[in-house]
Amino acid sequence: MATSRGELLRRLNEVRAQIRAGIDVQRNRQRERYLVGRLAELEGEKGKGGKGKKGEKDGS
Repeated sequence: MATSRGELLRRLNEVRAQIRAGIDVQRNRQRERYLVGRLAELEGEKGKGGKGKKGEKDGS
Protein backbone atom coordinates (compact mmCIF):
# COMPACT_ATOMS: atom_id res chain seq x y z
CA MET A 1 0.00 0.00 0.00
CA ALA A 2 1.43 3.34 -1.08
CA THR A 3 1.14 5.87 1.72
CA SER A 4 2.61 9.34 1.45
CA ARG A 5 5.39 10.49 3.77
CA GLY A 6 3.11 13.23 5.14
CA GLU A 7 0.38 10.74 6.00
CA LEU A 8 2.87 8.43 7.76
CA LEU A 9 4.27 11.37 9.76
CA ARG A 10 0.76 12.46 10.75
CA ARG A 11 -0.10 8.93 11.94
CA LEU A 12 3.23 8.67 13.78
CA ASN A 13 2.53 11.95 15.59
CA GLU A 14 -0.93 10.73 16.62
CA VAL A 15 0.51 7.45 17.94
CA ARG A 16 3.23 9.27 19.89
CA ALA A 17 0.64 11.62 21.40
CA GLN A 18 -1.40 8.62 22.55
CA ILE A 19 1.71 7.03 24.08
CA ARG A 20 2.42 10.27 25.98
CA ALA A 21 -1.20 10.33 27.16
CA GLY A 22 -0.86 6.72 28.34
CA ILE A 23 -3.51 5.39 25.95
CA ASP A 24 -3.07 1.73 24.91
CA VAL A 25 0.71 2.11 25.26
CA GLN A 26 1.77 -1.42 24.30
CA ARG A 27 -0.22 -1.46 21.06
CA ASN A 28 0.81 2.08 20.18
CA ARG A 29 4.51 1.28 20.69
CA GLN A 30 4.13 -1.53 18.14
CA ARG A 31 2.38 0.84 15.73
CA GLU A 32 5.14 3.42 16.28
CA ARG A 33 7.83 0.83 15.42
CA TYR A 34 5.90 -0.17 12.29
CA LEU A 35 5.41 3.43 11.13
CA VAL A 36 9.07 4.33 11.71
CA GLY A 37 10.03 1.29 9.63
CA ARG A 38 7.65 2.33 6.82
CA LEU A 39 9.10 5.86 6.82
CA ALA A 40 12.66 4.51 6.66
CA GLU A 41 11.63 2.20 3.80
CA LEU A 42 10.03 5.12 1.97
CA GLU A 43 13.16 7.23 2.35
CA GLY A 44 15.32 4.46 0.90
CA GLU A 45 17.02 3.27 4.07
CA LYS A 46 17.31 -0.35 5.14
CA GLY A 47 14.71 -0.24 7.91
CA LYS A 48 15.97 -0.89 11.43
CA GLY A 49 19.47 0.40 12.08
CA GLY A 50 19.37 2.54 8.95
CA LYS A 51 22.83 1.40 7.84
CA GLY A 52 23.40 2.53 4.28
CA LYS A 53 20.93 3.07 1.50
CA LYS A 54 19.56 0.60 -1.01
CA GLY A 55 21.82 0.15 -4.00
CA GLU A 56 24.99 1.26 -2.24
CA LYS A 57 27.92 -1.12 -2.30
CA ASP A 58 30.15 -1.16 0.74
CA GLY A 59 33.91 -1.31 0.27
CA SER A 60 35.72 -1.57 -3.07
